[in-house]
Amino acid sequence: MSIRLNKHIFICLTVFLLSPLLVSSIGNAKLDSLQKALQQNIPDTSKVNVLNEIAQQLMHEDYTKSFKYAFEAIAKAQKINYEKGLGNAYHILGNLYDFNDTDSSLLFLEKAKKIKEKLKDGKGIASTLIGIGTYYDKQSDSKNALDNYLHALRIFDSIKYETGAASACLGIGNVFQSMNNYQKAIEYYQRSVDLYKKNNSPYLSWALNNLANSLDKIGERKRAVALYNESLQMKLEAEDYYGAVFSINNIGMIYMKENKPEEALKSFHSALAINRSKKLEPETFGNSYRNIASAYIHDKKPKNAISYIDSIYPIAVEIKNADLIEDYYKLKAEYFQLTGNYKDACIYKDKYIHFKDSTLTFDINKQVAEADAKYKSEKKQKEIELLQRDNQINQLELSEKENRLQKQTFIIISIIAILILLFVTAFLLINRNRIKQRANEKLAATNEEIQKQKDIIEQKQKEIIDSIHYSKRIQQSLLPTEKYIEKVLNNRKNKS
Repeated sequence: MSIRLNKHIFICLTVFLLSPLLVSSIGNAKLDSLQKALQQNIPDTSKVNVLNEIAQQLMHEDYTKSFKYAFEAIAKAQKINYEKGLGNAYHILGNLYDFNDTDSSLLFLEKAKKIKEKLKDGKGIASTLIGIGTYYDKQSDSKNALDNYLHALRIFDSIKYETGAASACLGIGNVFQSMNNYQKAIEYYQRSVDLYKKNNSPYLSWALNNLANSLDKIGERKRAVALYNESLQMKLEAEDYYGAVFSINNIGMIYMKENKPEEALKSFHSALAINRSKKLEPETFGNSYRNIASAYIHDKKPKNAISYIDSIYPIAVEIKNADLIEDYYKLKAEYFQLTGNYKDACIYKDKYIHFKDSTLTFDINKQVAEADAKYKSEKKQKEIELLQRDNQINQLELSEKENRLQKQTFIIISIIAILILLFVTAFLLINRNRIKQRANEKLAATNEEIQKQKDIIEQKQKEIIDSIHYSKRIQQSLLPTEKYIEKVLNNRKNKS
């Protein structure tokens, strides 16, 4: 019983201690303030944070409303693409589904972890790992539980977040205790205690309680009682009455083991008094009635036990608690045996055996059903993986086709561009040749014209020169020669 309760309490602890809302911008505002904040004109991201905080606050008060606010947070976060708020909402949903022991818990915690990994949120990643570890711990999958807790512890140690490390150690201790490895459990519980003390954490009381539980298992009852009392004092100061009842009942159990029924009864009656004054859950009443009845039966006082025994059954039926129903039949049989009513003792003994067998059969069927569900889930997961792989292959093929098409398109465009370039170049060359040819033709015509003009000029020049020569000959023919003139002059000189 104690191990099961430890796990339940540890789950509650991780929900609050490692809540994703520890990093929320809203903080620890009360429920009424949070709901008023939703009506105010605040940014959409803040509204997501408020919705998450309300879902967190309502987790143990109104389960249905808690779901409602968490899903609203998811819808709004997705609409505005607010990944941090979406991851926190998934984390809360994972915690909510964990109370129903459904695989949906793991699904949403994995979704939360994936987002936190994308955001590189170390504290958030480790927090979801603890949630995942708790899921596996409840499924009695010690290996996966331990792997996730240890992974979370490594992250918390690396970022020096001691409160988170303390919580991870608490989870690791729970796994080792469920495996009956009490020395290892004590080692991690003690580290959890030391870290909580160092940070003055209110969750120290739970670490003390779990450490005491393991010490009790190895026979160190005196030290266990001291730790239970230390834990009890802290719970009373924090007004954690459920936790206080838990610690008081544990102290009473140790007294029962030490054959001190009177001391045990004092503890059990004290726990019942707190139940009544604080109006705690029906299960805590049923546990107190069972414990008191067991102590009276152990002390051979059946008349004192009967009223408490009869108070167990209606509570057990109301909350559908098989353990309490089984204990009721057992205690009833022991009561009739102590009072000498062996006939009724046999009747209730048979009921106890029959119910225990049916419970065992139910547990076996449940395990078979869980194994079958797990097989189907794994099969479905493999189908999903295969489908995803096929989709990836199709996408790759499509991508390759697109690449080939793009390459072909590029080649075609390149060829067309080259052809256009060649055409333009050819056009330019041809056009240039035409222009050049025209220029040459024009130049040739000009040269021909120049040559004609030159020939005309030369012809004119020749005619002029010929005319000059002709005139010169005429002139020369008309004028006397120099010799003739000289001769005439000489003759004149001689006459004189």
